[in-house]
Amino acid sequence: MEVKLNDLKIGVYGKDGVGKTAMIFQFINKWVYEEYDPTIDDFYKQQMNINNKNYLLDIHDTVEQDEYTAIREISIKQEEGFMIVYSIDSRESFDSISLFREVICKVQNSEKFPLVIVGNKSDLESQRKVSFQELSDLAGIFSVPFFEVSAKNKQNLNEAFFKLVEEVEKSRAQSQDSQSKKDGRKKGICLMM
Repeated sequence: MEVKLNDLKIGVYGKDGVGKTAMIFQFINKWVYEEYDPTIDDFYKQQMNINNKNYLLDIHDTVEQDEYTAIREISIKQEEGFMIVYSIDSRESFDSISLFREVICKVQNSEKFPLVIVGNKSDLESQRKVSFQELSDLAGIFSVPFFEVSAKNKQNLNEAFFKLVEEVEKSRAQSQDSQSKKDGRKKGICLMM
């Protein structure tokens, strides 16, 4: 018997050096990616069961550089869920969250889309430059879930990715519900004529 997989494309965005690749490696492979090797748009596939549903996650590990803007826009159009990552020891990476969100909004042509904000490197508490309260406040402004995680010790990592999958499922359900209502109204109009 073949298992039905739900394809789900997600993009992981953020400034270079915040640990996006390390997070993805730890989530998928269950091991820590220790070296910093700048990513040039990588894609990872992972089959997993989340909330008793089988998924084929297609995770896009993005690059920050401007010369990859065209690639980024094509990817954003195809992705259903987004994770914007900053590092708790970098004020600059936190301040860039709104810019990444703005790019996604523009390409998606919507203010509302499945998004989770993640503060990585929570194991570097002594080097913290961004408070948890600041993360909470920003996530509240955007009305999105948020997590502080550690790719190194795996703290809250699965929870962040699982929450993003849940947000995509919620969005899919709302879209189907909205489409059903539109179809119902169309049928009603046709029947009245």
